[in-house]
Amino acid sequence: MNQRPIKFMAWHTPTKRLFRVYGFDTYRIFEADSDGFSTVADPVKRSDCHLLQFTGITDKNGKEIYEGHIIESTFEDLGVVKGQSFEYNAIGFINGAFGLVSKYHANELETFYNLEILSTLPDAVIVGNIFENYTLIAPEHQDEEEFDR
Repeated sequence: MNQRPIKFMAWHTPTKRLFRVYGFDTYRIFEADSDGFSTVADPVKRSDCHLLQFTGITDKNGKEIYEGHIIESTFEDLGVVKGQSFEYNAIGFINGAFGLVSKYHANELETFYNLEILSTLPDAVIVGNIFENYTLIAPEHQDEEEFDR
């Protein structure tokens, strides 16, 4: 049985920056250096961050999909329609399972599909994340400056 590697990224709210995590404890998060095997000098406060876990799945380009990523795919039953056939969906982690979140309303999810559905979406590609590209999945909030994220 193959097990997925346990990896994390973090969104640091004060600096609005996404980074790879080397490790964390109750109060601090340590950013991974460019080699991934060491850490930068100063940790950040965990309370200032959102931890995002690796799903164990990659997109069609081989890029690792983390919680909080927004993917583009041709799945027809959920998501925000981008064009004729492509839709945007966020990756969430709810009740111990990863899944596709179809819509957000005031930071509350509306519909959740188990992440196993991604295995049927060979065209899925990461197009952003819920912190920097929120309006891809919530276009009705295009004019709002900041969400609680």
